[in-house]
Amino acid sequence: MVEHTLKFALQNFHNKNILLSTDSSLIRRIGTKYKVLCPWLRPKKYSTDLSSSLDAILHSVKWYEKNNDKLDYVILLQPTTPYRSKYTLTRCINLFLKEKNCTIKTIKLDKNLNKKKKILYSSNICSPNGSFYLIPRAHLFSNYPNQNKEKYILVLNKKENIDIDNYQDFLNAKKLLN
Repeated sequence: MVEHTLKFALQNFHNKNILLSTDSSLIRRIGTKYKVLCPWLRPKKYSTDLSSSLDAILHSVKWYEKNNDKLDYVILLQPTTPYRSKYTLTRCINLFLKEKNCTIKTIKLDKNLNKKKKILYSSNICSPNGSFYLIPRAHLFSNYPNQNKEKYILVLNKKENIDIDNYQDFLNAKKLLN
């Protein structure tokens, strides 16, 4: 899944701007193979079941800015959502550029609703699908989340909404690949 995500990232971004954060030496070797930044194994305190993605992102951003340039934004690609499209990425980037200072998240419908109706994001109707998060740097380091500063891209493609959290999810996703 990591390799699939790295291939997508490399098709759309320069490898010097791709940072792979992992606590696995095997995954680090994959990152090295694809010549992306993977300078360390993520510390254990950012790799527990209780650690958040934000913990890992902040650790990565701090390292990147110390060793490179200051960032304006971060695009998070979670390997557990391996099927992404250039089309959805372009939609996210265009909305991000239009809205300025907003975090962009891709979401999926959780219920069978009329897809032609416009809907507002609601946690009981939609949920993040994990494909793309575009986050301004300032949002990462603010002390409180501001949902008024979030915008959403609804992804209706079933394949793009696959989220692999367990072995059965993996087998189902693999069937779609074949």
